[in-house]
Amino acid sequence: PYVHAPEDDLAEQFATELRKLECDSYLCSNEAAALELIASILTSHSARQVIAWDMDQIGLAGLSELLAQHEIQNENITVGGIQRAAQLQELEPATVCITGADVAIAESATIVLHSGAGRPRLASLLAPIYIAVLRRSQLVRGLGEALVALRSRYPNDFFGDASTLTLITGPSR
Repeated sequence: PYVHAPEDDLAEQFATELRKLECDSYLCSNEAAALELIASILTSHSARQVIAWDMDQIGLAGLSELLAQHEIQNENITVGGIQRAAQLQELEPATVCITGADVAIAESATIVLHSGAGRPRLASLLAPIYIAVLRRSQLVRGLGEALVALRSRYPNDFFGDASTLTLITGPSR
């Protein structure tokens, strides 16, 4: 039923599997450490604008203030209609995307994102640097557990306000 043997620490397993996929993984002890790490990543990539979910959807207190402190603009990502190409062109200078996640699968280092209001799919796809803010409580062992967690979070109409469920495993080549 599972690809890998069970691990005692799902966060460590997720981090180990993510590193195998040539991605960086950081385990932070608290929100202040997470904000410090994000600031470091933004600075090292000279970020002036980011593409992100709504801050309350990311769920990291202080992130909005951090972006303001570093004079980093969080882009509005309403893209569609006949202006789609022009709107995407405006987002191109953004070097970093930031999202939260619904769940993360430890054995494959997969991040699961349910799009919807305040959670645009483009926030995980456009920029070359992607930051996903995860909590230990969001980690599950395998895909089956992830689907159960999603069903409990969205019990009535899974795609009522969304059209996609994105599973991200490693960098897109």
